[in-house]
Amino acid sequence: MLRHRIMMIYTRIALLVAMALTSHVIMPTSARAAAGDHIRLGAFEVVPSLATGIEYHSNVFFEEVDPEVGLAIVANPAIAIATKGTGVKVDGSAQWRVNRYIGKESARASDYSDYDVSFGVSSLEGSVFGFSITELMGKKNSPVASIGAVDPFTSHFQNKVDVKALLKPGGALAISLGGHVAYDSYLVPDGAQLGGGREYGSKNSFGPTLSADWDFFPRTAIAVEGSMSFIRWDENVIQAGGDFELGQVLVVPDSDTWRVMGGLRGRITKPIVIELMGGYGSALYDELSAATDMGAVASTDKDPTLVSYGDDLAGLDKLLINFQIRYNTGLGRKVTLGYKRDFQDVFFTNYVSYDYGFLKLENRVGSRMGLSTQGGVRLENYGGEVRRDDVRLN
Repeated sequence: MLRHRIMMIYTRIALLVAMALTSHVIMPTSARAAAGDHIRLGAFEVVPSLATGIEYHSNVFFEEVDPEVGLAIVANPAIAIATKGTGVKVDGSAQWRVNRYIGKESARASDYSDYDVSFGVSSLEGSVFGFSITELMGKKNSPVASIGAVDPFTSHFQNKVDVKALLKPGGALAISLGGHVAYDSYLVPDGAQLGGGREYGSKNSFGPTLSADWDFFPRTAIAVEGSMSFIRWDENVIQAGGDFELGQVLVVPDSDTWRVMGGLRGRITKPIVIELMGGYGSALYDELSAATDMGAVASTDKDPTLVSYGDDLAGLDKLLINFQIRYNTGLGRKVTLGYKRDFQDVFFTNYVSYDYGFLKLENRVGSRMGLSTQGGVRLENYGGEVRRDDVRLN
């Protein structure tokens, strides 16, 4: 709990600093910027932006029966700041998301507190040896069905740091070796747990990363990348009172995951950009990690073969695919077709494996405005104590 509060204070301070920096950078210099130019403040280049749109949600609260349909007006003000020094590049960005639903019932899902803040330091391109350090902090609320809850959201706070050492031994080969450390904390709707509080739990993850790119054409590369992540929860047993119907407790075991992918990405012709990556992954869940936290609960809750919290990623769920092709038709119009098959760790069960296909249409209007329309289908398969199959349209 103390770590979660420290995380909240830390991220709020970072957001306030970014907002303060935004107000001090934009106001004095915007009058000097010509149409279409970025704003310059000494050695800094500042890029403010605003994206607005309308979203249609067929199931606002992710309910299994009688889903609530909703229409949301969204706005994403953002700012990016960058500067280049002697051999070093420093950049940062901040984004705020406003989400206002129209309708009496769906209005409970309106949210004004999602944000992302990032900061990075890296060496300039062209060096034989280089480095990059990136930190990302953010908060995301997701509305869920929780009758009578004051805050009908699951809230995810994250702080992640990536560190990489870069090596370009010559020719077209580039190698990156590094690692990541992340802290994730979660809140659930009030009443979803025994005792009625929103505190759910937090986890730490860390692991190495490795990638290599060989540019056999000027803008096309053969790429290989791999990563490992060791995920450790502060508490592996959650009191499952309130809205849950999972017995006395919900078990979220520690896990070890890894991925290896390889393929092709880059511009194959002037109007066509493609990414075609395939690979294999694994996620192993340690049911014994919860043994010391089980306490005096029902014997059926303790048996991983009955409750399924020992489920590992299996079968075709280990297959990884990332395919995207973008065609630039000219005059500011782009069409992107994509498909992704992957898996990820989930806070309320072991994992979710998914297939996601989408089509995106972009049209540039003038020098400052763009219109974008995207539709997709996501098929989800959850494994662990919570098992279910979901179909999501967006």
